[in-house]
Order: sequence, then C-alpha cells, then structure tokens
Amino acid sequence: MIITPAGRPKSPYGVMLAQLVACICQRYATYDMPLCVCEMRHHGTLLIPDNCADACACRDGADGVLYGRTVEIRPYQDGTENSRPCADPMVEVEFAFAVYRCVQLSQDGSAPPSEVAGNEAHDFLVDATLLRAALLCCDLWQDDEFESWRPRLSTWTPMSGGNCAGGEQRLIVAGRERLGRLTFEPVPLEAP
Repeated sequence: MIITPAGRPKSPYGVMLAQLVACICQRYATYDMPLCVCEMRHHGTLLIPDNCADACACRDGADGVLYGRTVEIRPYQDGTENSRPCADPMVEVEFAFAVYRCVQLSQDGSAPPSEVAGNEAHDFLVDATLLRAALLCCDLWQDDEFESWRPRLSTWTPMSGGNCAGGEQRLIVAGRERLGRLTFEPVPLEAP
C-alpha cells in the first residue's frame, strides 16, 4: 500500500510500480515459487547485497527477493513537440525489476560443482521468463488509468554478488502524462 500525507499528490508512476511489484509476487506464488520479500526501492543502479540472508528460505518454502525501481522518466521521442508547456506530454518511464536468490558456495568461497551451478543458472532463467510474463500480463494494463500505456520489455541483465545471484528485467512504458490529474487520495495496493 502506498500512503502519502493528506493533500499530497500521488504519482501515477508510483502506483504503477507498486501494482507491478504486487502482480509479480502474486504470479510467483501461483507458480509455487513464493518470494521472501517484494518491495519498491529507490536506487539508481543494480542493487544486490553481498550477504543474501534476506533471500534465503524465509518461510514455508519461500526464497528470493524481488524489488522494483524507477530507472528513468524521459520525454517520448515521437518526432512531435508540445507547443504548450502544460499540455500533458508523452513520456517513457523505465522500470527495473530484479529477483535474486542465494547461491551455493563451498566453504572456501569457490564455485560449486558444475551440476549445482548449472541448476542455479537454469533457475535464474526461469525467473527471467516469469518476470517477463508477469510484467506483460498483469491486470494493470486493463485498468482504465493505465490501459492506454504501452509496455515494452527491454533487457534482462544477470547480476551476482557474494552468495547472491539473479537478474534484473527492464520494462519501458510509454503514455501521456496527465499533469492536471494528479491523485490526492491514498490508493490501497494489496501485497501478497
């Protein structure tokens, strides 16, 4: 749930990001792959901790951490320009969604046996596929507020650090920024 003080506007991008994070977590649970943590973050670069304690089996067979973040908001380049300064411009918003999990290391920190490493690599590619499917198939894109926005998948980047590994999927959405229609009421968002 996103809560802002009374009278303060709510960002449609914050609502979009929160709903996408909730949707991804629900889809993971549907595929019997529940995640330990699902959250929005505000970081400008890939973020993976050196110690993956929050991603290791946390409860009832769940493991892994998902975060969603905003990478960039930029003008949509369609060859036309807005002649009026407050004319609801077209924008592109780039989001990043990452899933990371614990990986097996030997006592001396060396790589695990090739069979273990191969299974982990396969699992990370399953995560990449689930992320891509969830991002394009979330009910958010049917919602009146966001149905005119066009989602487009971009790159998936592997990442690792310490005993953590996973990947980050980029999503770019293009739509008209409604400058005159900022939301002033808290919008409850259900998390799994």
